[in-house]
Amino acid sequence: ALNKNPDEFYHHMINSRTVDGEHKEKTKEASLSEEQIQLMQTQDLNYVISKRTTERRKLEKLRSKLHLISSTEKPVNKHTIFVDSDGEKKDFNFAQHFDTHPSLLGRSYNRPRLADLKSGKYSASLDPEKMAEVKRETLKAYKELEQRIGREEQLGVLQRKMELKAMMRGGRNKPEKLLKEETKDSPAVYVWAKERKK
Repeated sequence: ALNKNPDEFYHHMINSRTVDGEHKEKTKEASLSEEQIQLMQTQDLNYVISKRTTERRKLEKLRSKLHLISSTEKPVNKHTIFVDSDGEKKDFNFAQHFDTHPSLLGRSYNRPRLADLKSGKYSASLDPEKMAEVKRETLKAYKELEQRIGREEQLGVLQRKMELKAMMRGGRNKPEKLLKEETKDSPAVYVWAKERKK
């Protein structure tokens, strides 16, 4: 402070002030017209829509890659096999029909044939390190899938909220009453007046 130059001046000195001992910037008021604000808001909505679309595409690509093989909630698969009589139905051998080992009948995916098992195509001597790496990669992919599902849902909620605000922005399109308040996970629900189409 002793060596301070009294002639020293920076524009920042007049563009900021201290509030409770903390430096705060003086902000200039935005001078935007109503049309410019509406354009910015529609651009925001278009951005959210495009982001949600790309997120949905990534999600579908990831889902198709994973197939939800190790999921606990497995879909009910129906594999209909037609036989000629009730006797054939009673004596039907599923392992022989699918040409696989009886212990593998519970699998609806990757059910190897007996010939492949005998030829050693699926050897039991798999590298434990490689198996651990595959398991790690699978868990990582499922975690990414879960995050992408959450992100897509959040973008969907945000899109619905922004569309609702855009509908109400005009002033002439007012709802009759509010049914449900806006929450973090859902937009507000309104009852709109019945409008006769011309």
